[in-house]
Amino acid sequence: METTATKLKFTAKQEDLLALAPLARIATKEPYQNIYTNGAVAWASNGILTIHTILDTTASEGDCIAINAQKLYNVIATSNGTITFDNGTITAKGKKSKINAISTEILPYKDIIGTDYEVNAKEFINQLKRTVYACQEGSNSILSGVLVDGTKLVAIDGHILVCNSLTAQVLDDQIILPSKFVEELVKVFATADTLTLTTDKGAVKVTDGVTTIISRLLEGQFPKYAKLIPAQSANIATIDRLALLDALSFADTMINIKTNIAKLNFTQGQLEISTNSEDGESNATIDIEYVGEDMLIAFNAQYLNKMLKSYTSSTVKISMNTNLSAVVITDGVSEDVAIIMPIQLSNRS
Repeated sequence: METTATKLKFTAKQEDLLALAPLARIATKEPYQNIYTNGAVAWASNGILTIHTILDTTASEGDCIAINAQKLYNVIATSNGTITFDNGTITAKGKKSKINAISTEILPYKDIIGTDYEVNAKEFINQLKRTVYACQEGSNSILSGVLVDGTKLVAIDGHILVCNSLTAQVLDDQIILPSKFVEELVKVFATADTLTLTTDKGAVKVTDGVTTIISRLLEGQFPKYAKLIPAQSANIATIDRLALLDALSFADTMINIKTNIAKLNFTQGQLEISTNSEDGESNATIDIEYVGEDMLIAFNAQYLNKMLKSYTSSTVKISMNTNLSAVVITDGVSEDVAIIMPIQLSNRS
């Protein structure tokens, strides 16, 4: 470990220092609760993710200091105008804070140097956002990550599968991005135009030239996802997406919060969505275009809602073979695919 300088002083506008938000967000675990800054740049780590950003500051004096990340950001976020940082004392118009117990140990910033790939940020981040919700929660396995495979971004949690497409290949090799890393990419680079992605020895770095996020990659054999997508379906419904979401929302008022089951009854020209619990029952009917046999099928309503909200199209296609086999949801235009497994209804249901 390196030792901090005894003095660090700089000034900056409050809106420029708000760039420290993602650093404070990840610096939550000992011994990584600190932001490390020399005034011009700052970085933080939680042992898995590292975020580094360039700050717009002036009159920098001294070298490098470690300071409690969340305390620093909270002070900045509730200040305004020009802020002066002087070795832990933070002053703004009419406000002054002193953050005590500044660490004298500096966690080194470890960069990644490897193969660089330029990425269309808007498409990449949007498709990551539409994929990451399908990662398995509370797991450290490969199913808690997003697979980058050529032009495909894939996530599976055992009940749902999402496979979204990019217009151009991102990498030469497959990699699995941890979901926490993806969630930070989506937040930090929401307005970026171009990103550079670098991979090397089990790690990945994404930067827009100002802020950089580094993470370890997940290791393991990702499921053969293409084999899980049905090639054909005998029953296909074309449905107004917002109307379906509205009907689900209405039916949700009486859903059993333990099972979260919504029953969808497909008939020619109509779809009835119903729920029931010990408190009562609810149903909503909407018009649809439907080709196939009448079918009653049940889903986890939460999963179905997330899938429908991930699309922006006016309509969606729901393709089915049986009421217990994998169901495919698409927008009918792009190559993006979402799969949801039905729930087997008991006699009581």
